[in-house]
Amino acid sequence: KHCQALGPGTKHVQNAHIWPHNNMNNLPLIDLDATDIDNPKNVLHLHSDIEHKFDRFLLTFVPFGNGFILEVLDPSIRSITLKDTTVTFDDIDGYQLLLPNGALPWRRILRTHSILAHRKEGTSRK
Repeated sequence: KHCQALGPGTKHVQNAHIWPHNNMNNLPLIDLDATDIDNPKNVLHLHSDIEHKFDRFLLTFVPFGNGFILEVLDPSIRSITLKDTTVTFDDIDGYQLLLPNGALPWRRILRTHSILAHRKEGTSRK
């Protein structure tokens, strides 16, 4: 498997649940069941540093055309270099989410993540 932001040849790739296990009870709010938590449409394959920041809503993927692009929300992480790469978070801001075989994640879950991340970032700047 490869990172859906950085592409093939990426080391340290992890599964990132868009809707996390610790929030499984709220899946009905977006018309899904608890059994959907491990559905491949709820999982992204991301470099471990990207996954870590994604889980903390410091970056997200926003709709762009028919897909999604990565948006770095926390300016304090922009200069950080991803483990075992020469790439910084600033470099990947705007990268398109790669969709192997055209397999889209659940758009409503990824959009919900984006909304929550933007809300968190808005409150952290105040």
